[in-house]
Amino acid sequence: KQMKRLIKLALFRFRSQNYIALGLSLVGVIAALVANLAYTAALLGFFLALSFIVAAVVCEGIFIGRAFLSVEDAELDSEDISDFKKKVVTLGEFTFGVITALLGFVFPLLFVKSYYGLMADELLLWGSICAAVFRILYSVVLYFVNGTLKTNGTLVFTEKEEEAFNYRRKVMKYTALTLLAVLIVTGILHYNTTILWGPGSVMKGITFNDYESFIAYMEEDVPMSTESFYDSDTEYAIAPVPDSETIYYDEDGNVISEEESLHHTVEDENGVVVCEYIQRNQNICSISYAPKDGSALPITVRTYDDVYNAKRIIEARHQVFAIVYVFEFLSAFVSYMVLSNKKRIK
Repeated sequence: KQMKRLIKLALFRFRSQNYIALGLSLVGVIAALVANLAYTAALLGFFLALSFIVAAVVCEGIFIGRAFLSVEDAELDSEDISDFKKKVVTLGEFTFGVITALLGFVFPLLFVKSYYGLMADELLLWGSICAAVFRILYSVVLYFVNGTLKTNGTLVFTEKEEEAFNYRRKVMKYTALTLLAVLIVTGILHYNTTILWGPGSVMKGITFNDYESFIAYMEEDVPMSTESFYDSDTEYAIAPVPDSETIYYDEDGNVISEEESLHHTVEDENGVVVCEYIQRNQNICSISYAPKDGSALPITVRTYDDVYNAKRIIEARHQVFAIVYVFEFLSAFVSYMVLSNKKRIK
């Protein structure tokens, strides 16, 4: 009875120590969030989180080793020791899994430039995706680790337990392969609809089939859209410069008038000017046309509003795919749990 009480005490101590490892990794993630969102220092935030996570991994490894040593010299039945080790390994693997997912969540911060930060919605999107990917990779590693632990005798099973263990490994293997195939297909679709066919593919713009309406539109006195003042890649607003402070120069560095600086021409394929205008419309982002012999029509004009709306569409697609990734991950997890439990029921 005293020996069994010793096992219960050692298991309770190990469970308590797991909270220390989980707490350390969680503090690291909180530090990363503060550095990123409050101080726009994403890179610093990542390394802060990494230092806490490394400390959590080291602590968890020490806790597992001490738990094993606590029953090493105890006069216990091999069955009791085996059961204790299986519980320790299960708890340890769960803790390492959570730590791995947290590392994945802050992983996108590593790719942000120094003194920049990720927006909260971007961090939530890419952090969730990376957390799921890291957790999947951890499951793959765990598949081989458990096999090694069984081979070297750390994990000892009864005949029924070994049968269930092998069955769960088989289910995990096929579930992981199926999930990998689905994620590859989804990733290709995600890449094609957001990066390969990015904002430019969904930007509508206005198409003009005559020069008169095109010139009239370009010479309208329209200020730049206030929404375009905000740069979504940084954490600050780009303030417009008052016209009174603007000085214009030509290609040789000579001061010129505003009207001269705003003068533009449209040429055909032979270099002949077919249209010229004074661009007073400050909300113009770009114009595009295919020069032909004696003509440049039709001409498509895209404004900063079109750019803003196109970016919102791409961001919405990212969010949809993030939901799809989470759904696929949860589906694989539920499928694994259902299929692996069937063997236990039988």
